Amino acid sequence: GHARLSGTLGPKTVLNFQVSYFNDKVIRYDPVLGEDYRYYGLRYMPKDGERLILDTLYVYNQDSTEIINTIYHDTIIWTDTSWVHPAAEKMTSNGTNPPADYNLMAFYPEGHWYDAYLRTYSYYYMLTGSILHQTGNHELKTGFEYRMNNIRRYTIIAPSRLASSLMKYDPQLGEDGYYNYSWDQLTDADYRGAYADNMGWDVSGFKDLPDDHRDGAREPVIASAYLQDKIELSDMILNAGIRYDYYYSGHKTFFDPENIVIDQSGDIAERVYASLDDDGNKVYKSSVPTEYDP
Repeated sequence: GHARLSGTLGPKTVLNFQVSYFNDKVIRYDPVLGEDYRYYGLRYMPKDGERLILDTLYVYNQDSTEIINTIYHDTIIWTDTSWVHPAAEKMTSNGTNPPADYNLMAFYPEGHWYDAYLRTYSYYYMLTGSILHQTGNHELKTGFEYRMNNIRRYTIIAPSRLASSLMKYDPQLGEDGYYNYSWDQLTDADYRGAYADNMGWDVSGFKDLPDDHRDGAREPVIASAYLQDKIELSDMILNAGIRYDYYYSGHKTFFDPENIVIDQSGDIAERVYASLDDDGNKVYKSSVPTEYDP
């Protein structure tokens, strides 16, 4: 939307001001499981059961009769196993889609989940203004434009890997007295292993981050100002002017690009601490407090 103000300051002077706002939202996800991409590769979610089913093997006799052999984990008590979706039973295991048929092109069989998730929110505010004045054979005009953007984006390229990562942890005893898996058990490394890329949300994509956070929303700024003169002569029209453009990416940069410090979780360190090298010079190479910089 926008609001515009136009008026005159005299018989030969016209002014224009406009304020604009625009927002855009794009989400791409599996149409069956929706936006909770953690379930994309989940074949089953054991709960309320006699035994925890670790895996199910499908064995065939010579007459193609199917024999199901189930591997159980006997240390935990369950009563049944709930499929995430009826088609999920066709998956070979958690985090593993059934193989596609590549004879002519990639035909995905039943039980194959969408392998990517994308969410982008963006908006901007823009203010523009100009003043035009006619004097003699000169038409003078000056103006400006200022646009402030806010961009948030989250992508995870292989969300099915989260299901595999979840099963490597032990189920936790819940308040209902049953052992259950919890998505909270997943670590940053698990999401990075699924190729998560976050800007404006945390690495899981479920928690908003403040704009001033290292992984917060980016706020690029585009601005410009100009002054021009249109001169009308008897046999020609001459246009002359000057314009200044400004662009700020809103992206954080490294103080020393040749010395990027990685913290213990494998991410870029939020803060870098000083220490002394062998020659007694102060260097910044530690992601944890040091004796020199506690």
